[in-house]
Amino acid sequence: MTALLAIASALLVGGADFTGGFLSRTVSPFRVAALAQLVGLALALPTAVLVASERVTGGDVAWAAGSGIAVGLGLVAFYSAMARGMISLVAPVTAVTGAMVPVVYALGSGERPGTAAVVGIALAIAAIALV
Repeated sequence: MTALLAIASALLVGGADFTGGFLSRTVSPFRVAALAQLVGLALALPTAVLVASERVTGGDVAWAAGSGIAVGLGLVAFYSAMARGMISLVAPVTAVTGAMVPVVYALGSGERPGTAAVVGIALAIAAIALV
């Protein structure tokens, strides 16, 4: 199930990134990122209320708000780069960097992936670099 969710996430996020980057060529990247974040917030709030809201703490809300701000700023930079440069160059560089952050954090936190996961990580990074 985890792999299926990861694939669905990659397809949805990749599609959103492409659409946002393409739109940023005609509309301000800031406006595109702001709209993307507003739509995400409109979908996330009711979901958060419906799913395990009794376990949400103030700290959770603070981390979520910080994450939303960071993603919004990252989207502005990403869409600006895609509007000014070649999408085929911007997307893989961003993907490699974005993929490395959670992997490095997980490994630093003591998580030890199995052999298949390590091979998958190595192949994904190599494939993105080749693109």
